[in-house]
Amino acid sequence: LISWGQTQIDSGVAGVLMSIMPLSVLVFSKLLLPDDPLTVWHWVGFACALGGIVALMAPDLAWPIAGPLTGHLSVLGGALCYGLSAVIARSLPPRNVWANTALLLLFGLGLLLPLALVRGLELSGVGFNPATASVVFLGIFSTSLASALFFYVLRGTSAAFISNMNFLIPVWAVLVGWLIMGEELPSTIVPAMILVLAGVALAQRRSGRDRVRSTERR
Repeated sequence: LISWGQTQIDSGVAGVLMSIMPLSVLVFSKLLLPDDPLTVWHWVGFACALGGIVALMAPDLAWPIAGPLTGHLSVLGGALCYGLSAVIARSLPPRNVWANTALLLLFGLGLLLPLALVRGLELSGVGFNPATASVVFLGIFSTSLASALFFYVLRGTSAAFISNMNFLIPVWAVLVGWLIMGEELPSTIVPAMILVLAGVALAQRRSGRDRVRSTERR
């Protein structure tokens, strides 16, 4: 979803959309764990971040730099899948990190290979070129090793804590896309980033009752 969406939108826009992942982790973890219900701050934060997403997608019809709506929805769907996967991974029994990583990648292969075969595999562009090197880099470092590190850290912490790494995605995506790839900055990307990050911060606030429960558990 993210790869397909980025064929239509810039990396900076995709980075802002990916920052919805920490909020989705909070929502999914609360919904799937009945002993940890959602608070008012969770809903306020989600609404604030949603406002940032709407602000980012607003210029679609008037300003083509932001990209078509399908690209936004595709990347947003991928971010939500990441959030759900973090919650599911946290509930898995502790096993070998590399075994979990291998299962994750094999499951992804099982999902995508039939689609690739139906659409037809185009291998004419495969060779020693920057595009192939980029895909290999993404597969080895950004997917395989990153997944192994994800499972390793997740054994000793929470899915919400792991999702905090996504706070850096909008910043790096915008800066790298602008400085290295020469992408233009959409006029709404700054307020969108502010709203999304503010929503994440609000969603992590705890009420007085939550703080008391946390103290009692200690």
